[in-house]
Amino acid sequence: MQKNVYPLLLIILAFISSCESDVFSPRVLPAPLLQPQKSNQTESLRFGGLFHTRSTVWDLAGAEEHYLKNFDIRHYSALDSIVFSPMISANDSEGQVYVELFNLTDNVPIINSRLTSRSGSFDPVFTRNILRYFPSKKIDLALRIKSETGEEVSGYFANLFVYKSVVE
Repeated sequence: MQKNVYPLLLIILAFISSCESDVFSPRVLPAPLLQPQKSNQTESLRFGGLFHTRSTVWDLAGAEEHYLKNFDIRHYSALDSIVFSPMISANDSEGQVYVELFNLTDNVPIINSRLTSRSGSFDPVFTRNILRYFPSKKIDLALRIKSETGEEVSGYFANLFVYKSVVE
């Protein structure tokens, strides 16, 4: 039986090697594709831990160990955009949950970082590009949260997606 398998294996290998395939015959890319292309590189900074509140006024979410400390946009070259994305839940209440980035250093919210949700499950929500609202200095960031109705609302972890232009 083994004697019959060997010639069959040789025939299959000869057939495969004679077939034209991208795997066996690499193509040369056209000249325009060989030029440097602009693309984005993303870095995700996760912070915030688990947080919740019943407060209808802004409340800092989580303890100090959940803050994003010493964030500085000047440490990123060719920065294109920053997108804020927490996971928040209204916990099946009739109201909304509100979350925003808060600049602890200057004691002000980051403009256009406020997000809301009526969802009873932890869904990610995203801002648009908020890069221009960050100061050009080192700051500590925290999350602020509040409930529309006084019912418990919660969230966990937030991501700050930092997009940089890269020339390959």
